[in-house]
Amino acid sequence: MTGALPFVALWQDDHSAILHLLNRDSHQTLPLPAIPENSQALEEFLPELLQALPTPDPGAHWLLLLEPSLPQSWQRLRWEALTLGGRPLAAQVLVIRSATWHREETSIHKPARFLNLFPQVEFCFLDRLQPLFRSGRLRTSREAFLKGDMAEADDLIIVAHGRSHGLVYADGSTFTLPVAHPMPERIWLLACNVDGAMDDLAQNLLKQGCRTVIAATGDISASEMARVVESLLAPAHASDDNRSWLARAEAAFNNRCSPLALTIWGKFDLDAPGHAAWNRMTWDNEHGNSRRPPLDDETTREEFLAAHQYAASPQAWSLTRQWMLPPLLWLAEKHHHPAMRDLSTQIGDVKSPEAIRALAAAARRVGNYAQMARYLSLGLAIPDLTVREKAETLGALANLFIDLNLPESAAAIIERHQDCLWDDPEDRYCADFKRLDWMARMEARRGRLHLALDHMTAKRRQARTDSGRELSWQLYLATWGGIAGQVPADKAAAFADEVAQRLTGATAQDLGHGNETVAYLLRALAAYAWATQDLAHLAVAESWRAYAEARLTDDDPGPWAYLIVYLHLRQAAPAESLERALSALERAHYHLEAACFSGFAGRGDDRHRLLDRFQRRRQAIFVQLDDTLDTGTTAALAESATRTRAEIGADNPRSAARLGTMPL
Repeated sequence: MTGALPFVALWQDDHSAILHLLNRDSHQTLPLPAIPENSQALEEFLPELLQALPTPDPGAHWLLLLEPSLPQSWQRLRWEALTLGGRPLAAQVLVIRSATWHREETSIHKPARFLNLFPQVEFCFLDRLQPLFRSGRLRTSREAFLKGDMAEADDLIIVAHGRSHGLVYADGSTFTLPVAHPMPERIWLLACNVDGAMDDLAQNLLKQGCRTVIAATGDISASEMARVVESLLAPAHASDDNRSWLARAEAAFNNRCSPLALTIWGKFDLDAPGHAAWNRMTWDNEHGNSRRPPLDDETTREEFLAAHQYAASPQAWSLTRQWMLPPLLWLAEKHHHPAMRDLSTQIGDVKSPEAIRALAAAARRVGNYAQMARYLSLGLAIPDLTVREKAETLGALANLFIDLNLPESAAAIIERHQDCLWDDPEDRYCADFKRLDWMARMEARRGRLHLALDHMTAKRRQARTDSGRELSWQLYLATWGGIAGQVPADKAAAFADEVAQRLTGATAQDLGHGNETVAYLLRALAAYAWATQDLAHLAVAESWRAYAEARLTDDDPGPWAYLIVYLHLRQAAPAESLERALSALERAHYHLEAACFSGFAGRGDDRHRLLDRFQRRRQAIFVQLDDTLDTGTTAALAESATRTRAEIGADNPRSAARLGTMPL
């Protein structure tokens, strides 16, 4: 085994007779069955376990995790003596009783301590295990120093005869293990388990502070004890810090080649070191201990890439992958557009609110507004949405109406978002923060750029980190506000200087393939240089032209194409570059923006063609919005007619700014 062992976990709900069965792929519940007397096959009382097996391979080994909430009758049942699917359970499963997942820290493994209570005349462990003693991986422990040795050891291995009253010395008298502070992490009781005596001792040791106890499930010979120790401490394992003790123990048990081997009591680490964090969240969530997943708007590009790599790895459980994929798709829209297609395919037809939000965002990023509208209708149709789920869907709908140049429809949705009642202060902050962005762009579409700038300035002040994204919008809105005669020139100039300073030292090597802040800073600076004829800032933007042209084939070429068009309008990029930029915008469905830029460039025919295409597509998108779900479709249809007239009339930069049809 490699450390990440397949498993089935069983636990009982508190104060109810409900049994849970969890594996990597599924979680099911059923009434807690009674265990009949003299059972020989698991199917007699738990046939569901056969369907819950974590692997179809009959020769594979797996873990059966009996959690502490189960009755004592389940903990003390000799599962290893039963059959499952016609095969002895002991030949296929390692049972962990009172099982609790505990994260094992990777550390330098200390030598295991060895306490020999076995009669030397029956078997000489000192001779048999001499190679391990010489190597230093195993050290003898004398009873006089046992308590001190226990306090310093990770593993204490005891070989002895077992009787119905517990462990015994070589002369047959009772041996009592002292209580150390701290107790060893693991104690190995390699002694015959007579009448459940080792089970009793194991449970007592757990209460005394030992994390894990490994005990025989029945009779075990001295030679079998020796083989367990040899396999556990084999040289191949000693230098492998990434191989968990559980994986090494499982290999040791398998090497015994006999049924009814050993069992584990207490704490264990279910995943190999370095892999457990994401699966552990799944484990906690399935156990009702929900945690906020660390995949949100604060996730960095590096964190996203690492999480995406893990979700695609075989170490990720299917259940883990199911909840990771929607936020990963959401973050791919921000950090790494090439991953969106693959993640969308993996999500498939999942209809959870989280999946729909992510799929709608991915559709918007590539300009597929009809698909986005369809997803949003599906999302709003889901009954009993939480406040967060409803708010996120409303936010996406506001974005859709802003992109469709329907500011009044967007304003109505934003008001509904503002009316959402939040219990969690952090959720309320995030909602208010995002809403400022929508309000800024909505006011820009209204042609009130001075108000749009105020909202974006408020957003920047509330941001926990000054990433530069809000600054890029401040400059862009101030530039177009200056064109409209609404924002003083000195305000835009100050933002332009700050943007230029931010771009100092930025290199193409630092950029990824998502919504790169550098791209939006450059877009804003190029727009400012065009509007004000500022040669110094024009030179900064122009220095990125070759790189911007290389990015025109991106899934979302938007900001790079804007940069090139603004450079062309200021005679800093040739006609061929303009042609490529406008083509990229049209390919990515930036039809309103491409129409606007075509008009600025004196391409009237292209402007009319693209504007007509934008308006026809807008009408088709309304078909995908279910008005019975209060999406505001009826009002949006009426507003569309008014905006169509404004779009046709906005044939120069000043009128575009005042009517709100400029490229956003």
